[in-house]
Amino acid sequence: MDYNFGPSIVIFICSLVFYVLGYFQAKYPELRINIGFGYRTWSSTKSKKHWDFAQKKSAIELKNTGVLGTIISLIILGLNINPQNDLPIILSTLFGLAGLIFVRVEMAIYRKFKTNL
Repeated sequence: MDYNFGPSIVIFICSLVFYVLGYFQAKYPELRINIGFGYRTWSSTKSKKHWDFAQKKSAIELKNTGVLGTIISLIILGLNINPQNDLPIILSTLFGLAGLIFVRVEMAIYRKFKTNL
């Protein structure tokens, strides 16, 4: 039986990148609101308090999502996916993980500051 490792490897590597980015964002958070680095959305740039909270929360969520992505990659490895389905599985998983980060951070900002999304 031939196994298709492609989707699992890609998702694992991207999950590792998520985790490493979260680690560095937690260790070296961007202190100033800017357009170059950090978690930047309309709600996170409203004030310095919003910015600082969003940077901390997004670092945590990046690391958590990296762990979740690793678990998903192991599950996908066990499924033996048809190679024709590689790209849709990879893209849907990675966009889903990125969307999860966005939703969880935005909801945390909303809950903390009671602002409109």
